[in-house]
Amino acid sequence: PRGARARRWLPAAAGDPASPETIVGVLSPFSQNAAAPKALAMQAGIGMAIDDINQAGGIGGKPLRAAIEDTAGDPALAARMAEQLITEHCASALVGGFILEESAAIKQVSERYGVPFLIVDATADELTSDSPATVFRIAPAATMLAQMPVQWINSVGDYNGDGAIHVT
Repeated sequence: PRGARARRWLPAAAGDPASPETIVGVLSPFSQNAAAPKALAMQAGIGMAIDDINQAGGIGGKPLRAAIEDTAGDPALAARMAEQLITEHCASALVGGFILEESAAIKQVSERYGVPFLIVDATADELTSDSPATVFRIAPAATMLAQMPVQWINSVGDYNGDGAIHVT
């Protein structure tokens, strides 16, 4: 089950025992105009979460810090930055993923190094359809997005009794 996989990563989340802090690598296309608003919102949310975690004592008693990189929406750049965050900054986890190609590139690095990658917005099913051990998602997959309205209409049905299903 997915929850069990997530719990397995928690002890490792504190990162390098010799490090004075725990690093989470944030990869986002901040300079790509179409994605910038979502990227900035993600950055703000991560900042608030880190503040909360640090006020509660950090992870394993160590403060949490975000190392933030602008991928510019370039998959090759995203992969290089993900590898750099892991190998040079000792990132214990990666967060990002707004488009398929960029997310797929980060996923490969995540799997190679065994570092968890949390996909924020990319909805392509193929990113998690193979149930990779290191990849998780916040946003629903495209198939889920397509099925939800149908499931809702089927569950609500003819709620006003006039024989027609009304979608507004």
